Amino acid sequence: MIAKGKSISHGTAALEYDLAKEINGEAAATEIHRHELFGCTGEEMVQEMKPYFVDFPNVKNNCLRFEVSPSVEESAGMTDADWAKLGNDFMQRMGLMNHQYIIVKHSGTEKNSRQAHLHILANRVSLSGELYKDNWIGKRATEAANGIARERNLVQSKDIGKANREEIKQAMDGILARMQGFDLAGFSRELEKLGFRVREARASTKGNCFGR
Repeated sequence: MIAKGKSISHGTAALEYDLAKEINGEAAATEIHRHELFGCTGEEMVQEMKPYFVDFPNVKNNCLRFEVSPSVEESAGMTDADWAKLGNDFMQRMGLMNHQYIIVKHSGTEKNSRQAHLHILANRVSLSGELYKDNWIGKRATEAANGIARERNLVQSKDIGKANREEIKQAMDGILARMQGFDLAGFSRELEKLGFRVREARASTKGNCFGR
């Protein structure tokens, strides 16, 4: 399971996107849970958060946004109640249970229609009027996800990273073994056929391509 987190200024746009998500023209978003929010639209819910922003006029990023993604295998068979528990467990580990927030499940992604995951939007200011510190929030989100993974005996993000690297290495080795001579364009095409996107790393000054 992996998780991402950041503070944002565009809470309304983010929540409207989360609630209206479609994949191949089909609705892909399901509201799973909300806490101390009552509006019908993303705009209305963020409006409910704004009174708490008043005491922090210089804070631009007044909302928090998270993405929580179990593996396809781990999420198979999960009910909406299971997803709600996962989202609330994550928020508890992040210390955000005293904040307004909404949890939305997406049934998949453009790349993988089976990769269900959660999007969570939260007020950065608590119901008690305290501003949540956003330094290292991405790292804290990862640690929270790893804590849940350990508790539930799920795959942790670092293990997923190792597995992904090994999968990529095996794919690259297989292509190189079949090639008569190395050709970057052909190598890239073969990787893309397997679902991997190749991005060149070039120096910003001279434009040289580098790597190892």
